[in-house]
Amino acid sequence: MFLPTTHVSAEETGNRLDKLLNLIDEKYPNLYVMPALANRYADTDLRVPGDDLYYVVVDPNFGAKVLNSAFYRGGYQENYLPFVEYIVDRFKDHPRIFAWQLGSELATEDPQLLASFSQSVAKRIKELDPHHLVTTGLAGTNMSAGMRDNLQSRLALYNSPYIDFVTIHAYNGEYAMDDSDLAHLLNRPFVVEAGFGDPTSERMDRASTVAVDTVSYTHLTLPTSDLV
Repeated sequence: MFLPTTHVSAEETGNRLDKLLNLIDEKYPNLYVMPALANRYADTDLRVPGDDLYYVVVDPNFGAKVLNSAFYRGGYQENYLPFVEYIVDRFKDHPRIFAWQLGSELATEDPQLLASFSQSVAKRIKELDPHHLVTTGLAGTNMSAGMRDNLQSRLALYNSPYIDFVTIHAYNGEYAMDDSDLAHLLNRPFVVEAGFGDPTSERMDRASTVAVDTVSYTHLTLPTSDLV
């Protein structure tokens, strides 16, 4: 779930999260939450207040405003990190938190910059909350151009004692973002966080679409019907 929003303070965000977690405790005791602490994209209000100056059009071919390299180089310490510290410290003992996600689909052209940012923030989260899991929230390492086909750069990002599992986002059954090799090499869990696909006449409902994409990404041999 996306946590921050540009119109709400960290304290109010915490109040709203508290209400949600209490509701889950009461009504859905088997449900857990994985908050995304940032959003790469500026197309919604789901961003940390004060960070708008770091959202620019990095790739003219893509066109959307995304977090730029200045954010990962140190700008994240101004608003994002205090937000993270407040939320993590406040909810470090809550049993409904499954894991902390550094952000949703974070990426940058400099692989060392992304790795340094991820490991620094993950370390800080673990200092505040050593009990919950931490992950990147990446759609896939190949979203960062400097990591494409560069195994050492991809491994450097996840080879950290502060990052507990590998994530990808599955879209339309494509393998471009498949980081299951990193999970295997580093002996880490591998989580398909999101599965979205364009509906077709054969799979119009969301459940079957997600199931097909999950099978495609994780190379499962289970029948789709077993996953929905």
